[in-house]
Parts: sequence; C-alpha cells; structure tokens
Amino acid sequence: MLPVATTVEFYADSGAADPFILDSATNGILDEDVLEGTSPVDITSDVFSVSVRRGRSRWLDDVQAGVCSVSVENRDRDYDPTGGGTYSTDIVPGKRLVIKTGGTTIFTGDIDDWNLDYTIDGDATATAVASDYLSLLGRTKLNEFTATSQLSGERLEAILDRGEVDFPVADRDIDDGVTTLQADTVSAGTDVATYAKLVERTEGGRLFVAADGKLTFRNRRTAIPSTASATFDDTGSNIPYSAIGVQVGSELLFNRATVTRAGGNVQDADNATSQDAYGIRTLNYDNLLFTSDTDSQDFADFLVSRYGTPRARFETLEVNVAALTSGQASTVIGLELGDVVRVIYSPPGGGTAIDQTGVVDKIEHTVGVDSHRIRFGLSSALDQPIILDDVVFGVLDSDYILAY
Repeated sequence: MLPVATTVEFYADSGAADPFILDSATNGILDEDVLEGTSPVDITSDVFSVSVRRGRSRWLDDVQAGVCSVSVENRDRDYDPTGGGTYSTDIVPGKRLVIKTGGTTIFTGDIDDWNLDYTIDGDATATAVASDYLSLLGRTKLNEFTATSQLSGERLEAILDRGEVDFPVADRDIDDGVTTLQADTVSAGTDVATYAKLVERTEGGRLFVAADGKLTFRNRRTAIPSTASATFDDTGSNIPYSAIGVQVGSELLFNRATVTRAGGNVQDADNATSQDAYGIRTLNYDNLLFTSDTDSQDFADFLVSRYGTPRARFETLEVNVAALTSGQASTVIGLELGDVVRVIYSPPGGGTAIDQTGVVDKIEHTVGVDSHRIRFGLSSALDQPIILDDVVFGVLDSDYILAY
C-alpha cells in the first residue's frame, strides 16, 4: 500500500445512466445528478508506486513538461483494454490523472501512454505515463500571424486565446509582464510551447505548469518571492532533511554575454575581473523579442553580473516525508517551483554552519510502499536581484545584484 496520505485519482468514464441535463426537473438537480463524460475515481488501492518530476536543472534552462508515472496491480485485468475489467474502456491516452498527498495536489496531467507488463508466473502490472500542459502545448501548432507590441504576459494570453490553441481560461495564472515585446511575425507551424518559452526567455521570468495543473507565468520581478516558505536544517530546530548536495562548478560561470533581438544588432557585455580569473566564458541569446537594442544591452549586462562569479550552492535537498511532523509535511509537500527556502548545513569537522537561501527549480516525488521521498533541485538566491527594505534580498553589502 502507498503511504496513507497519498491518493491517486484517475478520470474514468462516468458511466452515468441518466446524466445531468440543464433545466431538467428530474436530471438537472444540482449536487445530485452526475455530468456525462469523465469523473475522478480513487484508484489508490491498486497503486504500488508513483513518481513525479517537474521543473528544470538550473535557471538558464527551460522548464520542461512535468511527467508522472503510476504503476498499478493488474492481475484482475481492470487496466487491460482487452480485459473487460472496471477501467478497460478508459485505458487510452488523454485521461486526466491527479496525485495528492495529505490533500495537497502534487501533480495534474493527462495520460500519454499505458504500458502493460506480464510475467510467466502470472503477475501483471500496468503503468500510466502522464505529462502536464506544457507537453500538450508542444503538440499545438500556431497559424502564421503578426502579433501587436504588448507586454510579455499579454502576449502569452493572446497566444492562448487564439482559435487554433483555445487554452482554457480557468487553467491559466499569467502575470502581465514587465518587458514590452516587439510586433513580430510568428511562422505557421510554430508550436505554442516553443514560442511561449521565447517569451519567457525575453522577459527573464518563469513559465511552468503548477502542481494543480494551471499554466503559470511569473514576470522577472515577481518570479522569486521575497520570503522563505520553509527552513531546513540538520539540528532538529526546523524541518529535517535526509540528504544534501553542494555544488561548485563552471556550468553557471559566464563572464561574457551576447544578446540579439529579432531584427536587431548584437549587444555584448563583459565582466573583466571574472575573465582575468577564469578565462572567457560566453553565454549567447539570440532572436529575443525586445523592442530595442537597449533592452538587449541591459539583459547582457545583467547576465554577466549574475553569472560572473562561481559560488558554492545547495544543488539538491532530499526529504523523507515519514520523518516529518504533520505540519512540516504539509509545508514541504506544498512547496512550488519558484518558492524560496532557507537551508542550514553543519559540515563534518565543525566550524560555522552553511546558511543559504535557495530557489526551488525542480521537484521530484518518489512514492512507494510505505515510503515517500521528495528531492528538490535548488538554485542560489544570491543570484537574485536586490529588493529594497527586504530582510533577505535587501541586505546592504550582500551579493544580491541589481535588477533591470
């Protein structure tokens, strides 16, 4: 059995014999009659493992489509499309899958594939593989059109409203944006996810599908909250963790940046001090949607300020949910991409503990029989812009950088 707090909801055909009919005296009774179509069914008793992966490895990467796999016992052929069992007619792509822990949703998506496995001794399992809306948008193609000049969030809304996209308004949580985008022409056949990521990259914000299934966009000035949502340590004073990884490397070391907007000229910036110490390491962005080369230059200056100095950072943090109090578990399970966390680590050998603020860039859940572990991928909050009067990001003489 899965841990008692975890539930899996599979959206199966409702099978309503007399479905809800608007204004009907007999079949139109609210909170009583059932809508025709699909409805959630709790299949947790059949599930023996769940895995969820959402986010990105670092800020410079695009957030990838969230994925989830759910494995169920299938000896009675309930999950066999040829078996005539309870869900046989529902073993098709496109069915909704929702995973919850302690009542908090940790994944929402649609099933892409079913994999059925059998052994010679009579065992049978089925695994549903699901992905979130970013996967759907990657398969949705745009017609050719010319956009008007507008804020980045407004551009995303306009794309989602287009007839060939028709993305549900109820499943959006889109900031207006800070950057004004140029009136560019979008080629026919461009997929929505690719173009949306170009908008995100130009803004310098964060685009992802939240655990509750909403397509979420945060502009660059709201992408990082100003307060920590959770504090982890190894002393027993705060939320405990079971493993931690500290990274110092060159994959986030760039001291020269070249930035080009669509129809513009190359703008570059250099961090001479960093180049003297580490050699020249170049980061390139092209075809961005800025309206002026000045915007491209500002972005290039920001990049070499942000990535010119290598830093030790907490890269991974693993938590054993079974080791937490109910309150701690609720806090940890509720963490979302982009949330800020504080991590305190006391290395072997004594000395001052490492105390850093990080940003959640990746969330992975591994749920098995009586086990639930969560692994977070973090980026350093020292790379975040300074916020005036903020107790964390507004400290004078700190390493926080100026925004643009």
